[in-house]
Amino acid sequence: MKQAKEFINDYLVKHNVNKKEFMSRSRKRDLVFHRLIVSNVLRRVFDLGFDNCGKLINRDHSSVIYHVKEYDTLSEIYKDYKTAYDIASSFARSYLDKTDKHADIVHRLLVSNN
Repeated sequence: MKQAKEFINDYLVKHNVNKKEFMSRSRKRDLVFHRLIVSNVLRRVFDLGFDNCGKLINRDHSSVIYHVKEYDTLSEIYKDYKTAYDIASSFARSYLDKTDKHADIVHRLLVSNN
């Protein structure tokens, strides 16, 4: 879970999202979008359960279930969702493979510049 927390912090910095707002109950469109992407990355890349995903983003497990289902629907209609998830999941995978630190740093720099 430590890697997932690091990912969330770096993701929020990369996308210039205030962590306090992200964790708040706000339903602003951009915050909901980022929560949806992060929820799916936590679930699919980090293979966390719904409860653990919810705890990391200050949401109930049912919100994470909703985000996962909603992503499946929206990603078929709107390319932005699929693209955002692909970039975020690629970024997240660098947190799982800690064998090559140099490659990890280079990968994060390349992703953050896109």
